[in-house]
Amino acid sequence: MQTSTWVLVADGAKARLFAMEKDRSLTEIVDFLNPEGRRERKPLPNRPPRAHDRFRTSQHAFEPRTTAQEKADDTFARELDAALERGRVDHRYGDLILVAPPHFLGALKAALGEHVRSSVVAELPKDLTQADTAEILDHITAPH
Repeated sequence: MQTSTWVLVADGAKARLFAMEKDRSLTEIVDFLNPEGRRERKPLPNRPPRAHDRFRTSQHAFEPRTTAQEKADDTFARELDAALERGRVDHRYGDLILVAPPHFLGALKAALGEHVRSSVVAELPKDLTQADTAEILDHITAPH
């Protein structure tokens, strides 16, 4: 029986899954860790762009199409989708609320399977992984 709404609060490194009951209380079900998902802020290189010299071979610095961070985010998002799919199949929730910073919310939404995606009733582009349950409740129940 679908008795609750699940709330997934995630970023690329951590996710917390809550059950929100009809009385609007949040109970943490499980948390997930992704050490590869830690974002490190690196200073941008301060060098001029390379000009093409038609008399010498030029070196090109191509960025990879997918960065290591994006791959880690995608892998973690697929892991979360698998957990959400298991909960859906087991009828542990009816509705799903996603809370994640914009960079990870996009990866998460792209990884969700059709059935899990159809359970999503709200999305909140915020990083609340370090917030307590009262703060999370304030954000998800506030009018948007």
